[in-house]
Amino acid sequence: MKHRAARVSDQPALGAAVLTIVLATLAARFLALSLSSIDWDEGVYITMAQRWLLGDLPYVAIWDQHPPGLPALLAIVQAIVPDPVAGAHLAAGAAVAATAVLLHRFAAVHADCPRAGLVGALLYIVCISRWSGLSANTEVFNNAIVTFAAFRLFGASLDRRNKALPAIQAAAALGIGLQIKYVVFPEATLLCLGYLVALYRQGCSPAAVVVRAGQLVLAGCLPTAVVLAYFWSHGALQAFLDANVGSNLAYLAIAPSVSESIQSGASGIAPVVGCLVAIVVAMARAGRRQPRQTGGITLEAWIALWTAAAVLDVCMPLKFSTHYFFALYPPLCLGGALALAALAERRPQLLTIGAAALLLSAAPPWVVAMARAARCDDTPRIVADRLRDAGAGDRSVYVYDYQPAIYALARIAPPTPFVLTGELGTFSQSSGFNGPDELRRILSTRPRFLVVRSGPSLRPDLHAADDIDAVIQAALAAYRLSYVLADETDGSIVSVYELS
Repeated sequence: MKHRAARVSDQPALGAAVLTIVLATLAARFLALSLSSIDWDEGVYITMAQRWLLGDLPYVAIWDQHPPGLPALLAIVQAIVPDPVAGAHLAAGAAVAATAVLLHRFAAVHADCPRAGLVGALLYIVCISRWSGLSANTEVFNNAIVTFAAFRLFGASLDRRNKALPAIQAAAALGIGLQIKYVVFPEATLLCLGYLVALYRQGCSPAAVVVRAGQLVLAGCLPTAVVLAYFWSHGALQAFLDANVGSNLAYLAIAPSVSESIQSGASGIAPVVGCLVAIVVAMARAGRRQPRQTGGITLEAWIALWTAAAVLDVCMPLKFSTHYFFALYPPLCLGGALALAALAERRPQLLTIGAAALLLSAAPPWVVAMARAARCDDTPRIVADRLRDAGAGDRSVYVYDYQPAIYALARIAPPTPFVLTGELGTFSQSSGFNGPDELRRILSTRPRFLVVRSGPSLRPDLHAADDIDAVIQAALAAYRLSYVLADETDGSIVSVYELS
């Protein structure tokens, strides 16, 4: 793999690649554009964003243990796109396309292999466009940020002019990523360290490397400083710290189910198994030959460093949900495509055959997601529309153990900051609230409508810690059943009750 500078003649090919990537992203995700029943965390983000636009501060009006970066982005999107779910999914699609374009440029610029770059880009689109990846999840956006930073930092490590701006831009981007989800910390640390080591190996003095490290730290910390200043200026700094520091420390102590972790891990890694096989085979073929140098650090070593950082990212929460593994997809799709190109170096037709094989190996989760989206009636949107038609207003609806996106779609304020019922159950240890007491407080306000889900739980141990099911069942005596809907995406039954 060798580095080369981009040429003017590359522009038509780049335009065609970008167009292909954008069209592929749309084709892979269009069925879920306005589908609101994909991911419950997404419902928290879009509800927080909507209330934020109306003047209700995050962590005060809507509680969550994640930083405010994604709700802030979605608030901007909602100011442009009226439908909060469609806007969020358009933003997620844009992040996927941006990540794929960056993977293409990585291979084209730094390995002189645009064909492999297009393979890696298409692989990433297929891998990430599975069910949980169709939503506006934090990993989808952070993958774009980390890929941008990895691209800029590696390019900066090759530039003997030692320009500071590209590296500072990358560090600032990683700082923004930290305000989307803190698990980006390993990528921020290891990629910046890799860049600094490359500078030193190119002959920069230790003093110059230390100065550059200081610049990166300052740039990376700036977004967090802005966020702290914002919440301090609005008198909500303590609420921010409680949610983002105390609750996350408590969350780490909640032990996950071993069987669920194994199942989620296998599901998360499944689309990129073909890439791993290609990388291992290419390494075996290379034997003990030294990789070609492209500067202070080789491209092979850089991708390995990026992958190692992504592994730490996945493991950092000490939980192993399927979507946590998305952090692995960019470096492995890039590495797999480049490994395939190396294997096909003497027989170019093998690149086409191998690309088809890798895409087919990655496709099953995407096929399942498309089939699931095609048969879905979008029950949360139906419920929200009916509630709005019935005259539901702020705090007149409580959604129990179901999609919090209903609040945003109905454009109403929830009667509690805890729009995810799990924060009142097992995860009340993280939220710091007594679940049954908070539920009794909510019900004491006599909300006009209750939306109650029954059937398979989002998490099997959702209510294991508290008796909140008994509290809600007792409250139903004061309500009459209005209608019942089936949510075909997870086989649950959704019942809507109105106050008698």
